[in-house]
Amino acid sequence: MNPGEYELVCNICQTRYPARSEYRLDCCPDGLLEAVYPQSFSVDECASGMWRFRSWLPVMSEGTTDAGSICFPAPELGSAVGLDDLWLSFSGYWPERGGACPTGSFKDLEVAPTLQRLLECGSPGVVVATAGNTGRSFAHFGRVI
Repeated sequence: MNPGEYELVCNICQTRYPARSEYRLDCCPDGLLEAVYPQSFSVDECASGMWRFRSWLPVMSEGTTDAGSICFPAPELGSAVGLDDLWLSFSGYWPERGGACPTGSFKDLEVAPTLQRLLECGSPGVVVATAGNTGRSFAHFGRVI
């Protein structure tokens, strides 16, 4: 396998599938597909937002849309609750601090790479059966790609 590649392995029958060769959701009736990576986790500091983690996303290339959460220290809150080194994670829209979820939901972190993957697999479209945050994210990112 090349760097950044991974395989999907069925936890029941151990069948291995190259993950980026097709769009696969299942194998055996009671099995779950596990992603098995050939290398340890790494961050691409040259990329932005979620695409910094592209080697572990199910895409071949960086998408044209972006979403990203931020982590930052919260020393005052940490002190108030008795913690020496408290950090907060924020997944929403806060451009002044780098929060890049344009719909205000963490669902943006799932939808951007999903649509990129569908584009790369040649999908003619997608049906989303929700009117909640997932639907809002698909509507937003679907119109900008």
